[in-house]
Amino acid sequence: FWTDGHLLAYGMPLSGKTTFLQTLLVSLCSCYTPGQVQLYLIELGGFGLRGLEKFPHVGSAAGDEEPEKLRKILDLFLEELERRKQLFRRAGAGSIAAFADAGEDVPPAWILAIDNLNLASDKFPELLEAVEQISREGEAFGLYLAATVTGSSGLGYRLTQNFKTVVTLQLADKLDYAQLVGRVTGNIPKPVMGRGLVKGPLEFQTAIVWPELSDGKRTAGLRQLAEEMTAAWQGPLPPKIAS
Repeated sequence: FWTDGHLLAYGMPLSGKTTFLQTLLVSLCSCYTPGQVQLYLIELGGFGLRGLEKFPHVGSAAGDEEPEKLRKILDLFLEELERRKQLFRRAGAGSIAAFADAGEDVPPAWILAIDNLNLASDKFPELLEAVEQISREGEAFGLYLAATVTGSSGLGYRLTQNFKTVVTLQLADKLDYAQLVGRVTGNIPKPVMGRGLVKGPLEFQTAIVWPELSDGKRTAGLRQLAEEMTAAWQGPLPPKIAS
């Protein structure tokens, strides 16, 4: 995120989008402390991210059945964006890199992860408005987005143009790969869950973050890992949002 900006992952249902996002977030939790990276999670029609809510890096998580909490997460992100703009302005810095070069204490990276972002257009149009602003302005101030999209469309160009990193898992139309990750000459992802392409294009296979393959056992294992991380971390935690 620090060098490649916001991330957008496309894929058909059951292609492994949620697993990809889950693996990405757990990897961040394993490599960085809550003082360096803080996460906020939104699920629209999915169930794979709530199992990460107990990690000390996670401020809050909400699903589409919790509209008020979801809106509070968006408000918190936009408030933090404005707070950082003022903070950086006082330091004479226009980006987080310049802020660090000025000798200031760099605030933790905030990442807003959204599963099935394309579903927001019907239920939560204000979510898309907030995401568009964050995608346009947030990167310079250490606020990032990681989202999945069902299919290959459903989001406007005004939003997608701000995502530097694009990943495709299985797509229904082979022509969509070229549009999203570059020309593919027969290099279509094999029909395996979690198999995809990044720009190049280069093929990859998504890892599963826990040895157990069943969702229930994987969730239980991740909760155990989250409890261990929470017990070991004695530093500051991300702001929480009450239910």
